[in-house]
Amino acid sequence: MAAEFTSISAQQRIGGLSGSTGRSSPLLVFLVGLSLFLVMGISSMLLTRFGIRYDLEGGTALEKIHPAHFLAVATLFLLWFSRSRPLEFIDILFTRHKGTLFFLVTWALLLFQITVIQHKPFTPIIDTFIFPVVMLVLLTAIDEQGRFKLARLIHYVMLVNALLGLFEFLTGFRLTPIDAGGFIIEGDWRSSALLGHPLTNALITGSYLVTLALGGCDRLSWGMKPILFGINLLAMNAFGGRMALVTLLAFLLVIFSFRLIPVLNGRRANRRNWLLGSLLVPLGISALVIGFEAGLFDQFVERFVNDKGSASARIIMFEVFRDLSALDILIGPDPEYVASLLRAQGLNFGIESFWVAFVLSYGLIVSVIFFIGLFAFLGDVVRASAPVAIWPLAYFLIVSSTSVSLSAKGTDLVIVVAMQLLLLPKHQKSQAVNL
Repeated sequence: MAAEFTSISAQQRIGGLSGSTGRSSPLLVFLVGLSLFLVMGISSMLLTRFGIRYDLEGGTALEKIHPAHFLAVATLFLLWFSRSRPLEFIDILFTRHKGTLFFLVTWALLLFQITVIQHKPFTPIIDTFIFPVVMLVLLTAIDEQGRFKLARLIHYVMLVNALLGLFEFLTGFRLTPIDAGGFIIEGDWRSSALLGHPLTNALITGSYLVTLALGGCDRLSWGMKPILFGINLLAMNAFGGRMALVTLLAFLLVIFSFRLIPVLNGRRANRRNWLLGSLLVPLGISALVIGFEAGLFDQFVERFVNDKGSASARIIMFEVFRDLSALDILIGPDPEYVASLLRAQGLNFGIESFWVAFVLSYGLIVSVIFFIGLFAFLGDVVRASAPVAIWPLAYFLIVSSTSVSLSAKGTDLVIVVAMQLLLLPKHQKSQAVNL
């Protein structure tokens, strides 16, 4: 039976909605693609603009789940019931994704802590953590040709998002006003584009750029690679994410260094890529100089000089622990008491570290167990992708560590997981270095 799980036929059978040729059904690819398009094209701020109280107080339980998640779950059930033997389908899933199964157990523990112990709403952990699991199952059930179509969809959406971000930055137009907990932030120069909040844009765009640098666009035409990379890199200035940009530059430097070292040791280089780099690097430097002279980066640089208390907020958040007992820290303090401490410290918009926010919300014991499960799930994502997928995921976690991110309701993780599964497929023979 074990051999059956790893065989090509087993991979085709798990696809469920497949024809006699073993290919994924066009309907399955369409539904998954539509779910991806919706989650990337309809942000939480856009849902709020439509009158849906997605991440605001009040509203119905259905409003707290992203429409793309509903579609993905419906597609998963359709995939399941299209099987002649549904129980075998579940057996194959859990055999192939043991880390994900463990993650779901830790998620259930977190759910118990939230609902039974703390009597808090559980909807914030649905989209944030269950949606990525559903997407992992769906994408690994689609054949190579279907995944290639979905990969192109991600490239197109990220290109449109970057172009829209640059347009907003240059014109002052906003597709959606920047919303922070129901408060519209006026006068913010950062772009919201398709993905919503500027920091979300910076985080996902940075993850996308790291993925591209590791070979995430190798199946595209030669001319599209520099276009996608250059436009998205320029858009990082429009989104204004300082930590996202600094970390991105560090990751790109490491990737370039690992590619350069073998060439210096005498290994044969890809002449076309090096020729392209020799042309684009001078052009890129010239564009940066012109941009600085024109003042295009002044507002971004100003964020390093005056962060409006963001850096101090990351220090102040640790002051909250002084007013908590050891037992509170271990098993989780009273949510109302923590909220009052945060207000007293002036942290009205949340804790800018999802690690700290988890401990203050659910306690150290539950948080540690849950994070172990989360890493087990991400391990499944890497095993279903090329090995280098660990680097975009590491980038995502590092940058997310400086914001509320995973401690709040959001769809960041599902987008990044989809990127790795589609842009860095397991079989891909890319030029990405084996870091």
